[in-house]
Amino acid sequence: AIYGKECLPVLEMFLPYFGERRRERALEALGLGMEIGTANGEKTHCPQGHEYTEANTRHYRKARVCRVCVRDSNRARRLKELSFG
Repeated sequence: AIYGKECLPVLEMFLPYFGERRRERALEALGLGMEIGTANGEKTHCPQGHEYTEANTRHYRKARVCRVCVRDSNRARRLKELSFG
């Protein structure tokens, strides 16, 4: 993996295909010396609003997964399977 300023030549190839917001964020990340993708590490809650805590978070393939959301998703899937037979 490459990080920081080393990404610039590769990133420059893709910049024309990025939208305005993504382009700004990528350039901002490089300018600050941040690794691209560190914004996710700063998030404290899942998209549904559950807090990421040790008890509530599972790590799966380099990603954080909210246990409450997984439980709710599995429950909804099982109910759907039962109702359709």
